[in-house]
This record gives sequence, C-alpha cells and structure tokens, in this order.
Amino acid sequence: PTKDDRDLPFRIRAAPRPFTVSYTQSVLASLAQSQIWERPQREGGKGGAIPRDTAWLVPKDCKCAYCYGGVRVRPRPMPWWMDNVLLPDLMPQFGLIQSEWPDCCNLNFYRGPTDSVAWHSDDEGMFGHLLNPACILSISLGATRQFQMRFEGARSEERRVGKECRSR
Repeated sequence: PTKDDRDLPFRIRAAPRPFTVSYTQSVLASLAQSQIWERPQREGGKGGAIPRDTAWLVPKDCKCAYCYGGVRVRPRPMPWWMDNVLLPDLMPQFGLIQSEWPDCCNLNFYRGPTDSVAWHSDDEGMFGHLLNPACILSISLGATRQFQMRFEGARSEERRVGKECRSR
C-alpha cells in the first residue's frame, strides 16, 4: 500500500515551474557561464567523472567538502547572487521564511540528456539528520528531467513529483 503524505516522516513540496520562462533563461545563462561548476572524478578512478556539473556552495568561513558516493566536491563561497537573487526569489515558493533558508547548497546542472543523477539518499552525517530534521531542497537546473522519490530500499511505491521538469 502507498503511504499517505500525512503519514510520511518528511514533507514534499513541488514548485516545478516557479518562474517565468524569460527569468529562468536569464538565470540559467548566468549560471551556465559561472566559474562555480566542476565534474569531479570518483575517488580511486572507479567510474570516471560524475555525469553532471556540480557546485557545493558554503558560507565564506566554511572549508568542508561535500563527499558522497565516492565523490569529493570542493567547497566554494556562496556567490552574492545566491543570497541576494536566487534564494529570495525561490524560497517563498517552498513556504520558507528567511530564518529557514539553507546556509549551504549543492547545485547540480544538467547540460544535456545524458547528464544524470542515480538513486541516492541525502543522508550524509554533515546534515545532522539523525539529531534533527534536515531541510533538503532539490533544485534541478538545465536539461529536462523527471524528479522521482521512493522509500530507501523500495523497488516500488515510486513517487514522481510534478511532471517532467524543464528549466529552459
């Protein structure tokens, strides 16, 4: 049986197209040219580079790398546009007030149809989710893709959030 959203230990909010096409195209053009992106190699040379561009944005005084799935993403200082443009425009779409906004962000940028991210859990200890509920926001940038969720270990009960999302 499928669980009702009220029984889930988390909340799901979807804003599949929160902005106008012209606004989105403008932001994407700026982000695509930004120097924040990298395609890190999997440690130990197993599997090569991950199949998407990524950026781990942190407060200026933070030096912590984001490590997951054999990948280590270097920390980059949060750019001015994150705090002054993107977050103020996006966070109200999820009902978050400024005191609830994230202080770090892992951005993924999908440049084409072969870029992807595999099934995974955002359960790294650095998020403190074992002690307190963690706020995990997923923002897909670039090429069209579906956003899906399922309970860990489940092969069924997959949930598609919204329709195919396209940000350009």
